[in-house]
Amino acid sequence: MLSLKFLWISPLVIGTLISHVHAVTLTDFEEQTDPFSVQPRASSPNQSFTLLSEAQIQSDLAQLPGWIYQDAAIHKVFTFPDFVAAIAFVTQLVEPAETASHHPDLKIAYNRVTVTLTTHDEGGVTVQDIVMAHTIEAIATPPSP
Repeated sequence: MLSLKFLWISPLVIGTLISHVHAVTLTDFEEQTDPFSVQPRASSPNQSFTLLSEAQIQSDLAQLPGWIYQDAAIHKVFTFPDFVAAIAFVTQLVEPAETASHHPDLKIAYNRVTVTLTTHDEGGVTVQDIVMAHTIEAIATPPSP
């Protein structure tokens, strides 16, 4: 007798798990001849990841209410009506982060999403982090009617 077992996982649970795991995608690596040898792709020469001074960061954060600079990163906690709205917000961050190839660190705690931006390779905040913070603000703040 054939026995099949299925495991169903709620899409909300999957979204939560994904937000807590820093996943490596195939696009992060060049095509390899040896599938067990993984070498990071070289940075594009067009990418300019120059660290900003603390004065530059504070000046930029003046235009981003609620964002703080701490531990070589910028952070903001977004609060939503409920867990579903928090997950919907996180889902909206996927496309711009993938397009920019610059991904925020996210922490979800029920209806709160903590967003942390830093350029890990540079060890601090760059223009790309400030640009992504503005993008995230635009997503979190719906246009006024």
